[in-house]
Amino acid sequence: MNWRRCGFIRTARSERGRLVLSYSVSSCPDDDQRCQLYRRRRNVTFTYPSLAPQLHLLEQFAIDGMSSDEERTVGQYTQYEVIEPVWRSDVVTAWLRIFDALSSRARRVDGVFGDQRGSAPRMRISNAKRSVSGKFVSGLPRNAYDDEWFNSQIHPEDTVRPGPPVRYLHNARTLE
Repeated sequence: MNWRRCGFIRTARSERGRLVLSYSVSSCPDDDQRCQLYRRRRNVTFTYPSLAPQLHLLEQFAIDGMSSDEERTVGQYTQYEVIEPVWRSDVVTAWLRIFDALSSRARRVDGVFGDQRGSAPRMRISNAKRSVSGKFVSGLPRNAYDDEWFNSQIHPEDTVRPGPPVRYLHNARTLE
């Protein structure tokens, strides 16, 4: 995992009984959306203690396991169409979207991250668009990979090197 590329935790302090984190963002370029997405998802695992067990699974995906997006202007608004990696399973995509929803909730409703001046969060629109890039993250649990993609690989046990399957589930209390 390339920590210099996406930043790292600098401090942790308690504010109103919640954990607040500060990241080094100088090493995460503003235009690297996948890096910022990874950082937001990782940050939310520290905000909600019930997500702590999920951190290890999330870190396995790193930046290369995150989706990208394409900018699209609709009238006066900018939307971003999500482009999911073709190799990533739908189960993992749904699991990652919970991190996104909790991050958005923490920012807008809970006020966990303090004063949030500046641009509003990106409005990401999900669709069936898949990335055609040949890149993938190797060594993930077998069920992290799309079955059709995995079976289309030549000698997937050697090239993809899947690990044993895991359960991509969130604690029900996290979603309350």
